[in-house]
Amino acid sequence: MSLGGESAGESAGGQQDATERDRAGDARDKSAVQRDQVAGQRDLTDDGRDQVAEQRDHEADQRDRASDQRDEVASQRDLVAEERDEAAELRDRSANARDDASDERDRADGKRWPSATSAAETPGRPRPMTTSALARRDAASDRHKASQDRRAGAADRLHSESGRETALTDRTSGASDRNEAGLDRDHSHSGRGSGLTERELAERDRHTAAADRGASAQDREEASLDDLTGDYLRDIGFLELEREIDRARRTSQPLVLAFLDVDHLKVINNDHGHAAGDQMLLRVAATLRAELRAYDLIIRYGGDEFVCGLPGMGLDDARRRFASVNAAISAPPVPGSVSVGLAQMQPEDTLAVLVARADDDLHQVRRQARPS
Repeated sequence: MSLGGESAGESAGGQQDATERDRAGDARDKSAVQRDQVAGQRDLTDDGRDQVAEQRDHEADQRDRASDQRDEVASQRDLVAEERDEAAELRDRSANARDDASDERDRADGKRWPSATSAAETPGRPRPMTTSALARRDAASDRHKASQDRRAGAADRLHSESGRETALTDRTSGASDRNEAGLDRDHSHSGRGSGLTERELAERDRHTAAADRGASAQDREEASLDDLTGDYLRDIGFLELEREIDRARRTSQPLVLAFLDVDHLKVINNDHGHAAGDQMLLRVAATLRAELRAYDLIIRYGGDEFVCGLPGMGLDDARRRFASVNAAISAPPVPGSVSVGLAQMQPEDTLAVLVARADDDLHQVRRQARPS
């Protein structure tokens, strides 16, 4: 430390030097006291931050336990559904046997096929399916699809239990359109009173299968989202991006990929604690959802980085969107900002190439923003 008093002491003698040294010592002591106070305050802040971290870990443990319980309930539900499907299969086989026996009786009595169009006169002609048989067939198809969904949900749950860090792709396995629902019902035998009951049971099976599919889809969705921001995790998000790239290539539509970095997040964590850093990440995620379109992809890439996929959009529109994002984040009480790198998909681009070009653009933006 350089003191003006020392220069004065050189000309005024040893006494003045001693006085100045005493004053300097007092100043040093005062500074030391202030440093001790700051250190004490910093220790209190660190204690508070540790408590927040412990609370966050506790909440994470609770989330994991809740996920384990949800997986166990889902597994029990799958077992019940499998038992219900087995019972339905037995019921369908019994109904088919009844229909076959009824057809045999009808042919024996000469009632089912008029003589002009009888099966004997038109060998090889397939007999039309009854309404009940159609309903059973559709119900069996729905049960098969529901069973597939349950197996997919079980696979997703096993994947979540192994780490919950990555998620399997959200398989879109909705029920296919049922065709031939309006086959000629004039060929159905009007005397089967059990047909209505079987159709009602088949409809109930379809509703139950749809509920099972919805529950499995919800389980997979919860396993694929970031716990803090609610955005896609990187692995599942990149699978969705691959699909968007394939769709853009098929339809010759533009697609822009954005690589975002939350500015100064480390400074926020150091100065205000990790809870404040989490709040900034939540704010950025909420602003992205508000300023981008509902079908744009938002992915938590890791740490302070996000990746966004904007199908059907060009670079100019994308720049305007992210300018609006930055304008919203810059508002008080804790102003923030993001740096954004953009890359527009070229015909031969892979996802890795597209991400690398957006990352390069982000670094270029950062270099340009540095003061010269």
